[in-house]
Amino acid sequence: MGRNEIVFHKNYAELILYDKQGNEKARTQVDLEDIEKINMYRWYENCGYAVARIKGKRIKLHRFVLNYKGSLEVDHINNNGLDNRKSNLRIVSHQINMTNQKTRSDNTSGVTGVYWFKTRNRWKAEITVNGKKYQIGYFKTKDQAIEARRKAEAQYHKNTVIRYSQRP
Repeated sequence: MGRNEIVFHKNYAELILYDKQGNEKARTQVDLEDIEKINMYRWYENCGYAVARIKGKRIKLHRFVLNYKGSLEVDHINNNGLDNRKSNLRIVSHQINMTNQKTRSDNTSGVTGVYWFKTRNRWKAEITVNGKKYQIGYFKTKDQAIEARRKAEAQYHKNTVIRYSQRP
């Protein structure tokens, strides 16, 4: 099977990713400026990411488009591992990448680190920094707990994000 089929849109393109039988499995979004470089390889879907074998090594498309080989992680800002447009990618520490993960299915607030604490009949806010969990406090309203969590994120994580335009 040859290279991926490309569907062009006004501001981006989609690469169609196929399974081994040649059936469409997924589509990945990329910037138009990256098509020529990307189209040199055959990309496939693996665990929610676009991946190719390049010189015998498996490489993920988000690292490939940023040409990033460092030890930090490439985060998909919108949590869609198949949206590989550079405006959706940023180089971050593992700690920041974990704060941007999707909320758990049992989350009651919609915000990581904020949940209903039954025994106190309050909303609880907490944050994990370098593997250590810190309690921010208990609040009467969900909005108060979310605001406290956001302030803690700004305090603890303010200098740990490298945006694509700032990368070394």
